Amino acid sequence: MSNNLPAPPTTSAMKPHDPSMELRLEIAGDPAQAREQLAQVMTTRGWTMHPNPDGWSGMASKGNKIMNVLFGAFAQYHEMHFSMVTTPAGNTGLTLYRTNQGCAGGLLGMHKVKKEFTANAAEIQGALAPYIVG
Repeated sequence: MSNNLPAPPTTSAMKPHDPSMELRLEIAGDPAQAREQLAQVMTTRGWTMHPNPDGWSGMASKGNKIMNVLFGAFAQYHEMHFSMVTTPAGNTGLTLYRTNQGCAGGLLGMHKVKKEFTANAAEIQGALAPYIVG
């Protein structure tokens, strides 16, 4: 991700959320640093980042979608979307949300997808802890 992108878009409020489906953080400091830290944590855990052209949103994936359809819970595929916005307080709002629920893998697949998201959310929170507001 390039560091010479414009600042993230502005938002007036963050929507309520289901904690098992998404993670919302407000981060102080340089938005580009937060974006790079997110990319580092995700790639270290085996995720492939697919940023949108704006650089402040996109998708991260892990695994093989076709193998997941064929073999269900035995071949996992995970997908998360991320977005960063400027909050009214001038901080960076980071939202990560999972888009697949693991239904192709049945109950076991659904449990694995939720567990993977929870583990990633905890690691991201830990990596960004010095910058989290509130």
